[in-house]
Amino acid sequence: MQKVTVKPLFRGAEYKTTVWIAEDVAELLELYLDEGGKEALRWLDKAEYYAKAGFARHEGPKGGIRSKWGQVYAIQPWATLFRLYGFYEQPQKRDFIVVSTTMKKGQKMRDHDKREVDYAVLIRESGAWEKDETVT
Repeated sequence: MQKVTVKPLFRGAEYKTTVWIAEDVAELLELYLDEGGKEALRWLDKAEYYAKAGFARHEGPKGGIRSKWGQVYAIQPWATLFRLYGFYEQPQKRDFIVVSTTMKKGQKMRDHDKREVDYAVLIRESGAWEKDETVT
């Protein structure tokens, strides 16, 4: 399996959780932001707010960081169906690695959505990812 390279999405002293994102997922996020209008921008603002406060603080069934399975979490602020899936690099939950995404078709998870979570689990368990530290 080829390693997934992740680059910083939210990184700096103001963030309690540094968020790293795979390049292909970053492209899909950018497309969502371009096409999603104000709702998409609110989504990004809320995700950044979570990173500044620390993802662990917003975990839970009613929070914007929700556990799925295999130690994979969804970033799902607001009531949108757009999701980023990833995992924590270490137990202290300082770095969050985003490796997959989906735009759900409804509230329930469908096969495609489940495959995206399964892919994130596979990347986490196999260690098939690496940080590109050269990006600022």
